[in-house]
Amino acid sequence: ENMTYVYLDDSTAKEKFYATDIAQEPQQICFRVDDEYRLTGIFLEDAVKPLTNLIPEIVEKAKHAKCNCENPSDGLSCDESAAIYLFSMRWQPVDQCLCFVLNKTLREQNNTQLHVWKLYLRLLLTALNRLPSTRITFHQDIEHERTRRLRKDHLLVFWDFTFCSLSTPLPRKLKQISFYTKTRTTFSFECRNAKFIERHSWDPSQNEYLLLPTQFQFVRYLDRRTDLEIIQVKEYDTKQPLIDFIEASNQHHRPSIPTQEISRTTYKMPSSNPNLERLIELHQPQSDINLTYQNLTTDDMSIIVEKAIIGKKCTRLFLDNNYITYECMCILVNAFPHNTTLQELYLRETGLYDVSVQLLARTLALNNCSIKALYMNRNYITDQGAGYLAEMLKTNTTLTQLHLFKNRIDKKGAQLIMNVMGQENKNLLYFGHEYYEQKKNSRLRTILHVLNCVNN
Repeated sequence: ENMTYVYLDDSTAKEKFYATDIAQEPQQICFRVDDEYRLTGIFLEDAVKPLTNLIPEIVEKAKHAKCNCENPSDGLSCDESAAIYLFSMRWQPVDQCLCFVLNKTLREQNNTQLHVWKLYLRLLLTALNRLPSTRITFHQDIEHERTRRLRKDHLLVFWDFTFCSLSTPLPRKLKQISFYTKTRTTFSFECRNAKFIERHSWDPSQNEYLLLPTQFQFVRYLDRRTDLEIIQVKEYDTKQPLIDFIEASNQHHRPSIPTQEISRTTYKMPSSNPNLERLIELHQPQSDINLTYQNLTTDDMSIIVEKAIIGKKCTRLFLDNNYITYECMCILVNAFPHNTTLQELYLRETGLYDVSVQLLARTLALNNCSIKALYMNRNYITDQGAGYLAEMLKTNTTLTQLHLFKNRIDKKGAQLIMNVMGQENKNLLYFGHEYYEQKKNSRLRTILHVLNCVNN
């Protein structure tokens, strides 16, 4: 079989082999794909938004990537090509480059931080899976003691992405390093799903291949002596990738491969967050609780419901500038029915999509909670989401303020809500949207003009 010989990019892989795992069974990281990700396309701007706390420059770098990927090849969309371009970019300080931060997070299996990568990972992997696969082989000396315990039935797990290149003559490099070093273990890696990213790379001259997170199985010893072992391993033959996205509707039809949820051993999200709990505890009962910029996870939302909404009986809840997923919204809205204390909910700049708004609207339509003001400015709500809110307003009698500035709601969506105001709903006193403000100001100018004419 034809194999392309490549060399490992040492600048991006220097810590890789200290985080390589030995596993007895196939491993997998599974992200649940909520309806919001299936019903709407992923834009690169949306995908990197949750990463701003980790990489301050990421928004500007994403804009640069898209500007350089306006006419992509290989059938990729602009956003898909730009996701690869952004991953291959280098800037100073180097450890703030996206590929370094993501790979470090994957190696460490940082539960909280890995959760915020879900959108970008899905966009990146979708793009890479559109590219043809290439069979490559490379060699690497590994001194770490765990690799010496590798048995024939074990798997060697690479949790992160691997950059390889054609630019260095690997066989000579291997001979110079491996065969003249004492007590060295050298692995010969055979991969079948490497992706040649030259046409989407920040630096095409590198002739780079990108190997996705994967796992390898033992094949045989190519050489075995006192001071040197050369072990041949090949990519594990499974249709289940190491990182996978499972649609919520298909969760009960998954293959019986051992899966994990975002942690190195059990892959179960943490059920407690002491820092968040302490922050909530600082607030007085029946007061405002401010939880902005807390990088909230699904489990954190359960804590907020239990400690802030039910325990503290907060009157105003600020969740602005967190990434509120569909799963988080499911947990949040379950606390609303028959709640008599929460009056204002702030969800500004939380990455809300229409499907989350639909869930929220259905809950508020039941008219059995006390929320009077809803702030959802600077999200990704479209005319469809506005339609859900308009339907909700036909039965809801408690909401008096609805703030929707700087979303993706056009005139059509705004008009749906305006049509309900004053007719089927007489309680909504304020609707915050650019088109509504424009119409209101226009009517005001007309009234003033008529009064001016009468006075004259």
